[in-house]
Amino acid sequence: MTNFYTLTPDQQIARLQELAAKALLHWDLPHADVSPVELRENAVFKISLDGTAKYALRVHRHAYHSDAALNSELVWIRALEQHGIDVPEVVPTTRGALFISLKSSGVPEPRQVDLFEWIEGQQLGEATDNLNDDEALARIYVAVGEITARLHNQAARWAPPTGFTRHRWDVEGLTGEKPVWGRFWEHPELNRSEKALILLSRDRIRSDLIRFGVSDDNFSLIHSDLLPENVLVQGDRLRVIDFDDTGFGWHLYDLATTLAYYRGKHKDVLKRNALIDGYQRIRELRDEHIDHLDLFSLARALTTLGWLSTRAETQNARQTGKEAVKSICELAEAYLSH
Repeated sequence: MTNFYTLTPDQQIARLQELAAKALLHWDLPHADVSPVELRENAVFKISLDGTAKYALRVHRHAYHSDAALNSELVWIRALEQHGIDVPEVVPTTRGALFISLKSSGVPEPRQVDLFEWIEGQQLGEATDNLNDDEALARIYVAVGEITARLHNQAARWAPPTGFTRHRWDVEGLTGEKPVWGRFWEHPELNRSEKALILLSRDRIRSDLIRFGVSDDNFSLIHSDLLPENVLVQGDRLRVIDFDDTGFGWHLYDLATTLAYYRGKHKDVLKRNALIDGYQRIRELRDEHIDHLDLFSLARALTTLGWLSTRAETQNARQTGKEAVKSICELAEAYLSH
């Protein structure tokens, strides 16, 4: 078999599409149409019946999550839905399983597969990146802040069931010897001086995170990947999707992830202010915590560098390596100069 990871993205998605069609037998959907939506570390497919989109099927990256960790993600999504938070409905198999694992001849390893209801809507970035109506833009980002705060409220009060397991976006998960997304200081595009800068930033972030501390009001389960692509906008309704990186972490990490995408971009100050305003309408966010958003923004940026380093086969990593290194180093220099 040709090495799957040396194939082009189109070739990879074609093989994963065959696996997706095979998986649908477990949901009694043998005649559904399967079309690709995106291929990053996971592959997502639109499942249609009679020309109408009904479900989103996700084929997972091999070995990112254990079966217990994936089950825990899906259990939390269901708990959020029961709490009234707009998230996709998890669709069990005909036997009641939340996901399956299966093999396909064109893919070298077994893959976990799960199914969700299909959600219509624009990604947050598509809906707002060029929106010049300040009032409408603020209204959307207030709503993003509100849904983030509701998610944190549920997580802070929820008792996970026995066996619940997810990774931790804590001091070790962000800056330890084995960070969740990889040893970011070993990214191959870093030159000697850039690597020294990143290592210095790692030490500074580590000490600042320890000083910030962990408490019941600032740390719980979080989404941890609240990028604009993971929030869908449909009129006045927002839905949060893609909980693949869910783990235990600081609430500020979620806010910083959203804000980091917009740093220096269209209406970034307005979006920041509206996001914080919306969050504070639902959940307390003290001024001294807001002052630490730059800390968590840099922590997020460094984890992204680790993601790119350990997922070199993905199209995103292939396209953004050098550009990402440059912008992250600029962010690190700015933080260290404070």
